[in-house]
Amino acid sequence: MSKRPVSPGAEEILGLYFPVLDHGFVSLVDYMGTDECIERAARVSYGYGTRRTSQTRGLIRYLRRHLHTTPSEMLELKFHCSMPMFVARQWIRHRAANVNEYSGRYSLMPMLFYTPSKEQLQTQSRVNNQGRSGTSVADEQYAGAMERWERIRGAWHGRQWHGRLAHEV
Repeated sequence: MSKRPVSPGAEEILGLYFPVLDHGFVSLVDYMGTDECIERAARVSYGYGTRRTSQTRGLIRYLRRHLHTTPSEMLELKFHCSMPMFVARQWIRHRAANVNEYSGRYSLMPMLFYTPSKEQLQTQSRVNNQGRSGTSVADEQYAGAMERWERIRGAWHGRQWHGRLAHEV
């Protein structure tokens, strides 16, 4: 029996892998803390004696609704993830995680590439510089993009496997 707080929901999915996109996945590897830990952190100025079990869920909802995120920082979640590079860069850009990446210096990088479906390949939004328009590209544009991507993948794959590029490239 552990003396640390245990989350039944986290325990249920611990170690399971959930597929994402083409080749991606996410798995909860470990966690530290529960909803009660968030509650305890939020109530620290009043003392633990003010707690009522029925209020835990309401307090957490209140904190989220009013963007009080500091008590949630008392938790730690450790994930094993595989994702396209553009998603990983967003995690790092927004400082949403401590990251340890697969090293191309010591291991061969798997030749996996995210290939968007035709519905996902859209034109640029005219009003939001960071978003898509909601309109898929024409069939010939999608076919052309797929052909170019396959050519680039093939060229890179050949160079890496024939020893012309360093592992970390």
